[in-house]
Amino acid sequence: MSENIFAKRDQKSKEEHERLGLGDLDAITAMSINSTAIGIINEKNITDESEKLQVYQDVRRQKLEYQEQRRKEIEAKYEAERDERLKTLSDKLEEDSKITRLEAKVQSLDERLAKLEKYTQEYPNTQKKRTASKEAVLFVWLF
Repeated sequence: MSENIFAKRDQKSKEEHERLGLGDLDAITAMSINSTAIGIINEKNITDESEKLQVYQDVRRQKLEYQEQRRKEIEAKYEAERDERLKTLSDKLEEDSKITRLEAKVQSLDERLAKLEKYTQEYPNTQKKRTASKEAVLFVWLF
């Protein structure tokens, strides 16, 4: 039985990538470099093997530099988005904390109001007595 044609082609491709200095790269990056380098080689009609290898090395260097630049840009964008989400969350927590404190103050005021209402109901004449005694003092002082 003959060897699988896809396995043969895969092996040949791996050997070629090793020869061109692309063996350590993932398949997509190696294919991108390979297609770009072939385009440059064909465009410039390069036939010398050492010049072809130089093209591959230059294309590889530029591709890896570009990938690193993109990685840094994506990382910076992610960090900026993360920082913005954290700030928004922090602002929300601070707002919730303020609301909680205000709710506690309202509850305290409600309790005080309830006590005053109860006191007023238990001692309805207290305010009238105070007013009467103030008037008596004022009357005595005037005359």
